[in-house]
Amino acid sequence: MKTSGLYSASFILAVSIFLINGCKKDDPTPAKPQTGQAIFWVASGTLGGSFINISVDGVSAGQINKFSTTSPSCGVSGFVTVTKAPGTYNWNGVGQDKSTWSGTVTITANQCFKVELTSSTVGGSSGLGGTVATVTAPNTFFLANQCLSMSTLGEWWVNGFTINSTSTFIFRFSSRYKADAAIVDNSQIDNFKQNKAFTGYGGFDDKFGYTTITLSAGSYYLAIRNQISTSNVVSVEFDYPITLPSSDRATFLDYYVNGVESLNAGAKLWQGFTIQKGFRYFADGCNTGLETYVIQASELDNFKNNQSFKYLVDYSGNGCEQPGLDEYKLPEGDYYLVFRNTQSVPNAVNYLLERWRVN
Repeated sequence: MKTSGLYSASFILAVSIFLINGCKKDDPTPAKPQTGQAIFWVASGTLGGSFINISVDGVSAGQINKFSTTSPSCGVSGFVTVTKAPGTYNWNGVGQDKSTWSGTVTITANQCFKVELTSSTVGGSSGLGGTVATVTAPNTFFLANQCLSMSTLGEWWVNGFTINSTSTFIFRFSSRYKADAAIVDNSQIDNFKQNKAFTGYGGFDDKFGYTTITLSAGSYYLAIRNQISTSNVVSVEFDYPITLPSSDRATFLDYYVNGVESLNAGAKLWQGFTIQKGFRYFADGCNTGLETYVIQASELDNFKNNQSFKYLVDYSGNGCEQPGLDEYKLPEGDYYLVFRNTQSVPNAVNYLLERWRVN
């Protein structure tokens, strides 16, 4: 009976082992390693030339060949997106014009980190000596008075100023009805105020528009007087011309589009232009009471037909300073600068869009 009992115990042990082994589960599938992403992008088509090559830890990651006015999401074409395990990586960029950038980027699991290449991210210069161009916002303001109301014939407004050296200015004047505007010196200011004949510099005699004038060192007046017996509205700007530092590597090309117009009540005006890579575009001007918009070409018919239309908020408004000094930082494509007179009286505008070539 003892021997039989031993056999029974051994049998039970074997069966138990078999049952345990038969119910053993497979090993779980190893978890995929976590990753994150980083996108390298530029907001200006003037940076780097037509493209910027990006490398991460010495390995080519792709090429930036477009720009965006807003930060893009990871994976957007035309920019460079890398997918990496969490960690910190060295990166560098080299532009077509030999501009260079460098830095580090820290990637976090399941996150998209955005690296904008600007002049402030530059880490050095290339072996060929190229450096990234700066992008300066010019300041041209000297004197201005927009939406100035005048009510009687001969009513005047003057603003005295002094310059210490020979200087060049852009003189802009818009008037709803007849008015005079000029730069007048001390010998002529009384004649101007008394609505008599006078001599001046860069004058607008019952007309409006823009002109460039150069003045020697001295004291002068920016002077306006009404030439109708009822109310009038005028806008004047006396600005320095646009200049950019050599570090911007941009040179003036042309007055790309310009105009001097009077719009009757309810009238509209539109002026087309094209944004291309390799150029910078600066608008300026003034008006006497118009709505001003920059729209994409696809919106022009809606604007012309009094339908709802989309416009670029940053470059639009209804003030007399419009179109104002603005750099149009827009994606490549066709656009329109448009004006609309919603008042019951005529309104005038003069506008100028300068084009600068990026070298």
